[in-house]
Amino acid sequence: MLVFRNGTSYERWWTGRSHLTTILTSVRNLARSFLCCSYKTGETTQNPAEKADTESIVRILIAILYSVKNHLRAEWGAAIRPGTALGDHGTPTHQSEYTELLPVGLKNGETDGLGLPLELTFFVEKYIRKGLDRGWFHPPQASGMQMQLNTLVDAYGRLETIKLTPIPVAHL
Repeated sequence: MLVFRNGTSYERWWTGRSHLTTILTSVRNLARSFLCCSYKTGETTQNPAEKADTESIVRILIAILYSVKNHLRAEWGAAIRPGTALGDHGTPTHQSEYTELLPVGLKNGETDGLGLPLELTFFVEKYIRKGLDRGWFHPPQASGMQMQLNTLVDAYGRLETIKLTPIPVAHL
């Protein structure tokens, strides 16, 4: 019985690790595509507003990684917001690495059941659409980026399933 329980625990750990790697790979691929391809054909640079838009979306991609970790730990995005994490003695600490990651105008829907990682993917999807409209991406390229984003959301959903699936009573 103990061997079966340990095997089940290892399977959950390994599957979770695999899905987290999928999310990381998707973020890397999207960031690379956005940084290398976010300009019109024939141009090699962006204007300052477009550059700021691209940098913002890369920060959002990084925020997705942190928000997945926090969401799975049931921290509900608190560690993402500066000054809200608690130190060893229960005092708020300032986490400057999170300060610039979240987009302006973010409405935290976690109290309504919408996880922060999923909410951040809306911004990424809007950026892909905006890049397609601007002529930065060709339709097949935008479709590939959309598939990367869908893969990321799928892996996030599978991680939520692992988290929410209780250990069977027979194993307790």
